[in-house]
Amino acid sequence: MSTGTPNEEMDWRLIQQKTFTRWCNQQLKVQNIFVGDLSKAFCDGVNLIALMEVLSLKSVGRYNKCPKIHAQKMDNVSKALDFIMKDEGIKLVNIGSEDIVTPNLKLILGLVWTLILHYQISQGFGCDIDDPATDTVEGPSAAQALLAYMKVCVLYMNWSVSPS
Repeated sequence: MSTGTPNEEMDWRLIQQKTFTRWCNQQLKVQNIFVGDLSKAFCDGVNLIALMEVLSLKSVGRYNKCPKIHAQKMDNVSKALDFIMKDEGIKLVNIGSEDIVTPNLKLILGLVWTLILHYQISQGFGCDIDDPATDTVEGPSAAQALLAYMKVCVLYMNWSVSPS
């Protein structure tokens, strides 16, 4: 349960949205795709599919590249979510196609965080997020690796976050 005020929670959500948008743009730049507003970026499924293809280095399969109607958008997002769960083996909790198409920013941020955790943090640092044995035996957990990485970033980069 959050103990912060509603304004503090909105500040954090804005910080997460900006940070996760930058991460998505960094991944998608190889496809020459730019995401401006993360809450609307995946609503037709096309950018989410592109992101998954970049991250996984696999094809999601056939999808509607120019969805016009709600059903086409839902189908694209469903294909992307199925790919994430079935082909990539990433566990997604409490998110469905409608949450992305409508869009539900909180759940979209959770989805992007799950992708960051899986593709960037755990693989980037040689961690298995589903294996608790990596916490002590084989190496750092994904959370420990992220904390170490953020400490380096704070020390060597001028990261200032100000609500503007």
